[in-house]
Amino acid sequence: MSAEHDNYGIVVDSGSSGSRIQIYKWQDPEYTQKNSKDTKQLNSVPEIIQEENWTFKTTPGLSSFADDPDDVWDDHFKPLIKYAEKIIPESKHSSTPIFVQATAGMRLVEEKKRNKVLDKVCSSLKKKSNFQIGDCSEHVQVIDGEVEGLIEKT
Repeated sequence: MSAEHDNYGIVVDSGSSGSRIQIYKWQDPEYTQKNSKDTKQLNSVPEIIQEENWTFKTTPGLSSFADDPDDVWDDHFKPLIKYAEKIIPESKHSSTPIFVQATAGMRLVEEKKRNKVLDKVCSSLKKKSNFQIGDCSEHVQVIDGEVEGLIEKT
């Protein structure tokens, strides 16, 4: 698979003990449709690939920034983004979406403080990375326990 025809995506699982970045790639479906002769491949969703070393964790948990949201970039997200920048080709950064899914630790933080942390995460990602991040409420969020349970089962 040529990197030129790869798409990438990033999910950051921000749990109570730290945040783990997960990097994924898949072949561009339009390219596959035009160039593949494999009917099984043409009639299925793209194969999502995650290499063994495409994950990296920072600590402590995101909730530890509830009283100091301004520190969340330098002390928490910057190392995650720098790690992703080494893996994903620079030409793909602007088309690579990033999603931050905070879990239990952030659910326990008082709403006003939680929102300040999430806003700081999103604004920092927009200003200090070239990865694709649109509507903050869709890209940076606290997920409920039911969704978290589904994710942990996969």
